[in-house]
Amino acid sequence: MTHTFFTLQQNVYKADHEPITVEDVDENNISALALQRLINSAPGASLGVAATYRRDCSLSSLAFATPTRALVVHFFAANKQNQQKKKKDKEQHPPVPEDVYS
Repeated sequence: MTHTFFTLQQNVYKADHEPITVEDVDENNISALALQRLINSAPGASLGVAATYRRDCSLSSLAFATPTRALVVHFFAANKQNQQKKKKDKEQHPPVPEDVYS
């Protein structure tokens, strides 16, 4: 996935609402323009936020929404090799207790 747009019409609420433009991006493709479009669509600076997580509890995506626009940012899963290296580094260099510097 790179950067896509689509429009949806909400049908949960009975009142008529404008269509919602959804901007779907990877974390590496988010731009200042995408953020500006979202901010410009936020009446009274109100913004909804939702997150999804993977089975390992790592962040999968964040969705930011206003009444007429949503920005969904997808995050890449950390590769296992990188996770193993971090774990190994942590084991070799345990945290320093806080009272050491007191």
